[in-house]
Amino acid sequence: MTTLSTTAGEIPKISIITAHSIQKKTSQCLRLLYPDPSNSAASPLSVIALAAKSVAASKAITTIEIIKRRMVEQGDHWYQYSALSNVTVEITQREGPNKTKQGQQSRRDQKRHIRGNTREEGKKVGEGKEGVGQEEGEKEEEEEEEEEGPFRSMEEKTQPVKKKVPLLTIYISKSPLLELARLYG
Repeated sequence: MTTLSTTAGEIPKISIITAHSIQKKTSQCLRLLYPDPSNSAASPLSVIALAAKSVAASKAITTIEIIKRRMVEQGDHWYQYSALSNVTVEITQREGPNKTKQGQQSRRDQKRHIRGNTREEGKKVGEGKEGVGQEEGEKEEEEEEEEEGPFRSMEEKTQPVKKKVPLLTIYISKSPLLELARLYG
């Protein structure tokens, strides 16, 4: 068994998020494990780590499975160590009169918004009770003034909430590592 201190320096940790491409992250990891022979400056690493929050854990697992298959194709053995921990993230939640718990407009406010933007059928812009003889530009100015009137909506408050999110870290190595085996079995 190889010890962690005998591996070259710090273990590179590659973060996986939902927006990342599995193919690109797999290629990045394989370049670290099997660098291009023409590049003499790059030395092959024997261990890498992939870290993903719970929403992207499936991408990290898929990436690791592809890497393991490629390692077998190269004729290498692989050793995997998985660690489950948590990280504290700060999430901002919106509060206000027009927002529901999920931050969406309430049904009543959506209906009010729809009614306010539709015009009566058969009438052209500039016709109607208030708009007789007015041009389109003048009517738009009046509508803007009405929206800004003496009553203004309250500013939305954002309150940061700290939440613990699971973090999956997967170590993949070409040789068994004693310290990781003791920590993560």
